[in-house]
Amino acid sequence: MTALSVHPDATAPSLMFGASDYVTLSAARDWLRNGHAVALVTVVHSDDAARYATGALWAVNDRGEIAGPADTTDRIGAGVAAVMRERDFAERALDWCDIAVDALPVAGVSKPCSLRLLVEPQHAEQPLARLLERIVRGEHVARRVCLTTGEASLHPGRQVPATLVLTANDLIRHFGPPVPGT
Repeated sequence: MTALSVHPDATAPSLMFGASDYVTLSAARDWLRNGHAVALVTVVHSDDAARYATGALWAVNDRGEIAGPADTTDRIGAGVAAVMRERDFAERALDWCDIAVDALPVAGVSKPCSLRLLVEPQHAEQPLARLLERIVRGEHVARRVCLTTGEASLHPGRQVPATLVLTANDLIRHFGPPVPGT
């Protein structure tokens, strides 16, 4: 299978690196610390009409609260929150979720849009805390999620220069500043 590699669009405002990821991951860690069921949600495909870039990261808790670039006041964020409230994702393994919106206003025209999401339940705060520590130290970090087992591991980010790499076996998401030369 051919890997899909997505690089940030230099002309678009980017929420991919820096503060947004830190806030999202911190919220997920804090919700876990306070006893909530939490899932990390990664946008693995976004059509042109959707306002969320491929690679965008959200955290969602069992109350349907969202941290990250999505929020429950827009139609896509509300759809994600509704889907998450209906799932018992604390007990589930890795899962795919497709979101479709019939009409989303884009430049004054209503267009349908869709997203494909990877929903990754989190069962402990320590793995997120380790990732956050490395982000705070300014490290480039590649977080690999095995699509078969759901196991996540951290690696030096220079090994994976793209924002998001999706293969038949793995999803690899880059955290930290962009790798020079990519």
